[in-house]
Amino acid sequence: MWQFTWRSSQCNFLIMDHQVKIERLQELIAGSIPGELTEQKVTTLLPPGENYGSIIYQVDFKMKIDGEKKSYHAVEKCTPLNKITQEFFNTQETFRAEIGWYTTVIPTLKTFARDQSFGRKIDFFQEFYGGRISLDAKSDFVDKHGVILTENLKQRGFHNIDRYVGFDAPTTYSILKNLATFHALSMAIRGKNPVLYEKNLQRFCTRFAANRAKEVFQNSILELLNNLPEFASHMDTIRKVVKESCQFEKKTTREPWVAIVHQDFWCNNIMITGGKC
Repeated sequence: MWQFTWRSSQCNFLIMDHQVKIERLQELIAGSIPGELTEQKVTTLLPPGENYGSIIYQVDFKMKIDGEKKSYHAVEKCTPLNKITQEFFNTQETFRAEIGWYTTVIPTLKTFARDQSFGRKIDFFQEFYGGRISLDAKSDFVDKHGVILTENLKQRGFHNIDRYVGFDAPTTYSILKNLATFHALSMAIRGKNPVLYEKNLQRFCTRFAANRAKEVFQNSILELLNNLPEFASHMDTIRKVVKESCQFEKKTTREPWVAIVHQDFWCNNIMITGGKC
């Protein structure tokens, strides 16, 4: 069986006495994992540079339930501390929206699919363990204590492929099938229940900070292609396509083909299992 999921990748960390830990972890996971937290271990999950200005942590912790200990393995995503990174990723909106993605959007998609007898299990999202924007429950500002904690899919055999190799044909088919399912569900909810779509889906759709993101994406792509002679005769067309594709502002919708999109759907944000890649 082929499965896939996607993950996000901006994070930073808080160091205390040369030890990295999640503050008030018990409180963070209280709504999803029962028991008493007995220990936690936080380590760097990926090599520096793999998350483009951020760090993701692996969190292994144990919960005591009815006298027995159970181990959990998670991935910690934290708010970036660098102000430029925060501006680029529009952290005050996107981090808050990502928590809403796990708490509201995914459950809505799953419930809708079940109620409509969709016929397919929506199993291409990782489990959500907890999230917050601050240690201050009354705060509306995303600060350095913001955390999103999700299941570590590596424990279930998921992995990323080599970006220089890419996906093979069966994996590509599986990814496109699940991606089409995701798009179809958001379109169906919008068509059958526009109020639910607006309340539970659309309000969590956010964009990067438009001007900075657009400039960086366009310049990096064009700079690369400008140095390749074989593209010289096509650069006018390429510039037009890149300009049109790197738009993060609101676009004119073409009814009824309106769906939620990932907007950064590439191999580093997809994990697979079930085959060799």
